[in-house]
Amino acid sequence: MTMPPPPTPRERAVAAIAHHLAEALLIALEAAQDPRKAPPEPVAAPPTPPAAQRAPGALLTVEDVAEKLGVAVQTIYRWRTMRPVHGPQAFKVGKYLRWKPEVVAAWLATHTET
Repeated sequence: MTMPPPPTPRERAVAAIAHHLAEALLIALEAAQDPRKAPPEPVAAPPTPPAAQRAPGALLTVEDVAEKLGVAVQTIYRWRTMRPVHGPQAFKVGKYLRWKPEVVAAWLATHTET
């Protein structure tokens, strides 16, 4: 009687993946049958409070600026790609755009039709 050859690394990896998939399917089937065993829903990050609820002088987000100017958020982003740049001057904090409230107010005052 001859022994089968040992499994190759690829065969071991495929067997491990198949095992994990089978476990995941069993968990999903159990959760479908008994909702109490379902995994908890992911918790969303708390929303950024509106500008009116933040400390005076706090920096404004793109949503805040869009609301103050009465335009869509995408309009603010599009203005930044125009040459020359349109809209109030922003700066980056990490990867996020932020505006000083006084800069937005000054820009709005100079661009308001009477």
